[in-house]
Amino acid sequence: MVRSRQRMSSQQVNPLTAPLEFRPWPAGYLLATTTFVASFLLFQIQPLIGRLMLPSFGGAAGVWTVCLLFFQTMLFAGYVYAHALTKYLAPRAQATLHSMLALGALAALPISSESNGAFEGNASAATVQSQTPTFELLSVLMRSVGPPFLVLAATAPLIQRWWSLQTNRSPYRLYSLSNAGSLLALLSYTFLAERLVGTSRLTHLWTWGFVAVVCLTMASAIVCQRTVAVREPHADRHASHSSEELTVKRRLSWIILAAMGTIVLMSVSNSLCQDVSSVPLLWIVPLTLYLITYIVCFGQQRIYRSTPAILFMIVSNALTACVYNELLRISFSWFIVLGLLGMLASCFVCHGELEQRKPSPAHLTEYYLYIAGGGALGGLAVGWIAPLVFNDYYELPSSFLCVTIVGLAILFWDAKSPLQRANRLWMWLLLLLLFALQVKGWSGSIVSRNLAALTVQRSFYGVLRTCVTAPDPEFPVDYLGLFSGSTEHGGQYLDDERSQYPTSYYARSTGLGFAFTQLDPAPERHIGVAGLGAGTIAAYGRPRDRFRFYEIDETVVPLAAEVFTYLSQLRNRGGGYEVVLGDARVSLAHESSQQFDLLVLDAFAGDAVPVHLLTREAMTTYLRHVKSTGVIAVHVSNRFLALPLIVRDLAAYHGLALAHITTEADAKQDNLAASDWMLLRRPEGFVNGTVTPPYKRPFHIGSPRVIWTDDRSSVYEILR
Repeated sequence: MVRSRQRMSSQQVNPLTAPLEFRPWPAGYLLATTTFVASFLLFQIQPLIGRLMLPSFGGAAGVWTVCLLFFQTMLFAGYVYAHALTKYLAPRAQATLHSMLALGALAALPISSESNGAFEGNASAATVQSQTPTFELLSVLMRSVGPPFLVLAATAPLIQRWWSLQTNRSPYRLYSLSNAGSLLALLSYTFLAERLVGTSRLTHLWTWGFVAVVCLTMASAIVCQRTVAVREPHADRHASHSSEELTVKRRLSWIILAAMGTIVLMSVSNSLCQDVSSVPLLWIVPLTLYLITYIVCFGQQRIYRSTPAILFMIVSNALTACVYNELLRISFSWFIVLGLLGMLASCFVCHGELEQRKPSPAHLTEYYLYIAGGGALGGLAVGWIAPLVFNDYYELPSSFLCVTIVGLAILFWDAKSPLQRANRLWMWLLLLLLFALQVKGWSGSIVSRNLAALTVQRSFYGVLRTCVTAPDPEFPVDYLGLFSGSTEHGGQYLDDERSQYPTSYYARSTGLGFAFTQLDPAPERHIGVAGLGAGTIAAYGRPRDRFRFYEIDETVVPLAAEVFTYLSQLRNRGGGYEVVLGDARVSLAHESSQQFDLLVLDAFAGDAVPVHLLTREAMTTYLRHVKSTGVIAVHVSNRFLALPLIVRDLAAYHGLALAHITTEADAKQDNLAASDWMLLRRPEGFVNGTVTPPYKRPFHIGSPRVIWTDDRSSVYEILR
């Protein structure tokens, strides 16, 4: 009996067959801390580097889409590296090699923000001249954060694999912990770092954080080498021998589910950036919801239930489509909420199904590899393929329809589903009806948007349409408008008499019309305009006037010069114009003083705001190009952001006189659109004093003082 007990005891401690249990400290807590901190830095750098890239690429919404493509691709590369290490090397060699790579990545620090120097004359200023800057942006991202990002991306799966070699506890809890670290990074950036710390200081803090991760990684590697030393080389080989079969169908499901989650995330993010503004706050909201679904699904496995989750997703997606087609009339803000709800439900289904299909820890790195591969494919679909294939932003309806089809397929084929193989026919009829309603909603909106369009063109900077309408029923003259999304960027009457009238936001009764009355009555005026649009502002031109337009999107130029006639009419009157391709601020920073009589900042007519054009440093650049008696006119019409607060405080900081002029819409008067203009001038003030009522619009008492700089420019304080 004693010998039998001794024999059993020796079997229980056999290091070649039994999983090792370690005390919570230091091994378990060390690995958990390393995973958490690495994931925190991995997601902290994403909005930070995206924010740094914006100025050099015109503040375009496509910047964040390309950044997401880069992050997904580098995450896949990190998982390929981690999987190769665990498959072909013993644990000790894995730890040694990864430690060496982490040390090597230190050579890439500090973060090289090439875009930071775009206004000081470095080479990155040329980047904005490219009209398809996707590859230029990817190149800048790779040089800036490529090696550190790769190390951070590979650290989490490697740590989880080392964890599985030392304990029989599930390593997927570490996966949930890593997502919690990612979520904390996003929230802290939005509400603390961006508002209080500033971009330049945050880059230095991130650099020191990466140094700390390198130290933690090396400590984890040392601990793992010691604890698995008695088991090498048998431990990893024993762990790899799993009776679990990974079929092609199962692997394919990992790729599809991961890709669909990423596609929905990027489509909704792109829609938000196009409609509101390309700023970190609006990048982080959908990314936060995306991470929450990962945390919930992998941290609390009992929460996700396929059938109710998929049913909720189908209903929410159908509601979003109905609102998109205005079948249900609600405010645009509620449309955004519904879109985010649909994204949340879709990602919850994708990530919940991923969790239910996860393999044993022996296949952990391979599982993560396929998830990252699916994410990279989703990023390629939205960030690269869609702009080449689509002439409009069809990604949003396509993603919601595709994820609904995936959900229906799961209900039909999953053996655990009560609706398997068309069971409960009445329920299937209802689901197909909801799907048909969703198709009608998305397609109806697309058809109505393009039915009246003469031309539709898509570039990195947006989608442009020219549409003919008859805005005034009592004066049925056709009106040709230039639209980006739902925002008009100028238009022109098509009859000979009224074709010379400035219209819309630029009519003579608007703040811009008042600005022209403030100019010195010189025989020759020099006008600078940031944003060409339809060229409507050229209608104010007199003989010998010179206009200099700054336009970042080259697809606008032939439309303004050939479809609309404001520019040709200006030349026929004896005036002149030139178009400078590139971001207005970057171009002005590299030019000698233009001595403008009037500088018009019209890059904010749409709701997507290039923030870098309204910073304290930007205003300094503008003042260098304006005469001492010149006027700066800023178009601040916006549905979501209280831009007048920004301009007010910029005027106060630079000691400028200020007039705020608003006009209401009136289709009978030059197709007048509701507009907000703010006019700034040096202390000499405006001709005949300030603007008299009813044009002057006072600021609310107690409104916050907000001033943007190149280092800090959060939109949180000015959300309407």
